[in-house]
Amino acid sequence: MWSHPTNDRVRSSPRVALDHVFFGSDDGSFYGLNAGSGREVWKIQAPGSIRSTAYAYEDMVFFSCSDGNIYALDIQNGRTRWRFSTTRQIVSSPTVIDNLLIVGSHDWNVYAIDAQSGFNVWRRRTNEAVAASPTIFQTRIYVGSADKNMYCLDGRTGRVIWKYAAEEQITSSAAVTEEAVYFGCIDHHLYKLERKTGELIWRFRTGGPIPSSPVVTDEMVYVGSTDNRIYALPL
Repeated sequence: MWSHPTNDRVRSSPRVALDHVFFGSDDGSFYGLNAGSGREVWKIQAPGSIRSTAYAYEDMVFFSCSDGNIYALDIQNGRTRWRFSTTRQIVSSPTVIDNLLIVGSHDWNVYAIDAQSGFNVWRRRTNEAVAASPTIFQTRIYVGSADKNMYCLDGRTGRVIWKYAAEEQITSSAAVTEEAVYFGCIDHHLYKLERKTGELIWRFRTGGPIPSSPVVTDEMVYVGSTDNRIYALPL
């Protein structure tokens, strides 16, 4: 058992890869620790708070920051491989599909960045901030926006395959299965959409906004709400 101190709150979830634990803090530091001992292997300082969850890919680890940048670091020594700048803060957590790093920004865009070079391959503009983290399923990207839409994008081109309009902003990350897309919304509802077409299958109303991201098992979907309850619903 071990613990490791930082100089402010830790709101990002840890990522474990290659015997390291990676996480960011509101102190602006991004940490690489030895997973077994908690020893600090390296640390870098960013000019903003880090609340997103990092993503490890090959020999790199990526994180986004409130300074509007996405950073790619060498896993072994923490050296910066590249940095990509957006125009506003980022709380969305990055993910990777086919060597493309996908992330949303408060500048209203979803970005696809070459994971090796940091080159912007495409971007898809929405009509408001993108705080939700993208979800990858097969070749498609599912991500919500504060413009009230859930988007399904082609992973290679960023083309909008479909979008579904909810009643309020979407900050919840989607859970995606072969058949359906599930997400929570600030309008108090949990939504289930047909994955390929975006058509509404059902929605369930809770007593408060749902910023929580749902989890799906073989038979149930689980989600928390700001009405102080967690819900388990049949698929």
